[in-house]
Amino acid sequence: MKTSWRSAFRALRHPPFRRYWVGWAISVLGSWMQTLAQGWLVFRLTNSAQALGILSALRFGPSLFGLPFAGVLTDYFPRRKLLIFTQSAGIFQAGLLAFLTLTGQVRVWHVFILALVQGLIDTVDMPSRQSFQVELVPVADLQSAVSLNSTVFNAGRLAGPALAGLMVAEAGEGWCFALNAASFVPFLLAVLSVQEKASVPAQRLQVIPQLLEGLQFAWQHRKVRKLLMAVLVTAVFGLSYSTLLPALASSVLGTDARGYGLLLAASGLGAMVGSLGVAATGRRRGTVFRSQLLLGLSLAALALSKGLFLACLALVVAGLSVAAQLATTNGYIQTTSPDHLRARLISLYIWVFSGGAPLGGLLAGFLAERLGVPVAIGLGAGLCVAAALLQLLPARDVQSSR
Repeated sequence: MKTSWRSAFRALRHPPFRRYWVGWAISVLGSWMQTLAQGWLVFRLTNSAQALGILSALRFGPSLFGLPFAGVLTDYFPRRKLLIFTQSAGIFQAGLLAFLTLTGQVRVWHVFILALVQGLIDTVDMPSRQSFQVELVPVADLQSAVSLNSTVFNAGRLAGPALAGLMVAEAGEGWCFALNAASFVPFLLAVLSVQEKASVPAQRLQVIPQLLEGLQFAWQHRKVRKLLMAVLVTAVFGLSYSTLLPALASSVLGTDARGYGLLLAASGLGAMVGSLGVAATGRRRGTVFRSQLLLGLSLAALALSKGLFLACLALVVAGLSVAAQLATTNGYIQTTSPDHLRARLISLYIWVFSGGAPLGGLLAGFLAERLGVPVAIGLGAGLCVAAALLQLLPARDVQSSR
């Protein structure tokens, strides 16, 4: 076990990655604060669960259409330049939202438009940031880097919503947006400190053929195909509960922004434990099946919860399950992808995960508006359990079946 923990943290031996990791930790904290404040602001302005679904669709919708193409571009253009652009744009987006909110001029359509802008930025940022890690550490330490970044993301998911809940209750949503704008700066400085590698693309940019090359690789390899299908189910049906948390907190559990922050923080705590567990023990056979089954059961418990404490316990388990599944999938793809396809396969993984979120968010909002929040969450729970059981069926390798 000691050896496993040393392996999990060995990427920190490299100074460029340490600076990147610290900057990313600060940026993630700000992003999670904005996530809570943005959802709470929309619900305060509209008192509508369906509006939360629209917010989710606008926030993640660009990923649904753009991520595969962003992966091709990331394999072609310098990732450092792409990250400098996305971080600078993120400062502008969050700063404008902070200004509108703090001056009392904000309207729900402002939030929707800026959520769409944020989604466009993230569509380029996600594959660039993920594949940039290979420029900071050797491939032998890449699994450690992936696990550490997943841990930081989930630690921010734990601390950010709790801090944001307090700040929203005491000072309003605008200060959360302002802090998020400032949080981009350390990560931007970390990227600027990395010396850009002089490289010439191996081939001329041909978006469609190169996109199809990545898709063909993923489809023909059974392991990658099964992992991506499991991620799609989790994204569409398993994580749709996050869209409904403001409505669950206010309408079902009878709590305020502090309680909403605790719910998000509970999910973040479980996710941090899950990602650290995968980092320490490595990828194990059956992790995705067990994680998705446990996610479905925990969501069923959440749907039945009537008090904040039990809902938080259910979300700890749900967060742990999702993080274990995603860390396993991400680590496998990062460490086994061919170098010239890495960004495309990473973008495909992110596409399936992030692109499924708007579909799940819209569906959850629609169902919650008509059937109630607990029923909408319970339906997602049942589908996750069913998908986990389907994983036990054998799958043929497309390549070998020809």
